[in-house]
Amino acid sequence: MSDSLIYRILKRYVKFSARFYFRKIEVHGLENIPEKGAVIFAGNHQNAFLDAILIHIVQPRPPHFLTRGDVFNNPWANTFLRSLKMRPIFRFRDGMANMKKNRSTFSECYDILEQGEALGIFPEGNQDLRFFLRPLQKGCARIVFETLERNEFNLSVKVVPMGIQYYGNQNSRADVLIQFGKPIDSMDFTALFADEKAFLTQFTKQIESGLKPLILNIPEPDYQAHFTHWKQKRSRHKSLKNTFENDVKILSNQPYEDWKHSGALMNVITLPFALCGAINHLVSYPVFVLLAHNLVKDRDFRGSVKFVLAIIYFPIIYLMQSLMLAPWLGYYSILYFISLPLTGIAFRDMIAAKRLKL
Repeated sequence: MSDSLIYRILKRYVKFSARFYFRKIEVHGLENIPEKGAVIFAGNHQNAFLDAILIHIVQPRPPHFLTRGDVFNNPWANTFLRSLKMRPIFRFRDGMANMKKNRSTFSECYDILEQGEALGIFPEGNQDLRFFLRPLQKGCARIVFETLERNEFNLSVKVVPMGIQYYGNQNSRADVLIQFGKPIDSMDFTALFADEKAFLTQFTKQIESGLKPLILNIPEPDYQAHFTHWKQKRSRHKSLKNTFENDVKILSNQPYEDWKHSGALMNVITLPFALCGAINHLVSYPVFVLLAHNLVKDRDFRGSVKFVLAIIYFPIIYLMQSLMLAPWLGYYSILYFISLPLTGIAFRDMIAAKRLKL
């Protein structure tokens, strides 16, 4: 299946915009992604559809994602979402009539894998902003097994565990660490092909074992107490990978590093840019915050909506501001337009300085 033109355009634009929205996106383990053949990306799920967006822009194999089915009810929406590699999946709350449509979706998933393409699945089955891996559903393992069954168990399907670790996941200028684990090959489970129930159980356990080392797991019960302890002890390294490994040590009560960065000189250097950014965003930023909070009441979706809104809203605002000042600035309005996102970053970093300790 070739990528649609709208998908290719949007992917390039979103990938470019993400460099401004996030402070840092650090990716590790790309060598674990098979260059060809059927593959499923199985990731943890903290941040609604922003998780899926990140999977698309940080690695070369564009996956088809299963998405809540009710948003496909409109024919235009159905066509548009499918062009973006989304497929509908219905839940019990959507009614049994809609649940029956899942068989058609699963059939599409089998076709995608049989053509050597990629799927994206969040096997937790739901999302949570907290830092831990929830019990995995068997849906991913079931798709693998039924694809194998359709192909007389002669097709290799690889599942790549993927951990997304946000530091400040509801906010712009946050850090994101993305790690791809070693692929799990369905052909390593040949002894279980005759027993579907055993295959589903063991394959799901293997995905869980692959995912756990890739994200922070703050234990329950007493999650908040452990979270507060970790937050007080942790410090940031320039490398998110090093920061993550240090965070794991803190949570497991192992000896850890304490990196201290004053950042005083950098604050002095960037202060004039931050002040310019504050002036240029005096109206537009409060309006953005107001829009983001009014557009979505569900806190779990707020981070995703803010990202999408930001990459649409601010380019329009920057263009409008530049055009308004063009009669006075002349050709310098082009430089002004370029300066707006750069000073905006300095402004947002100033606001986010304390928050980024998360």
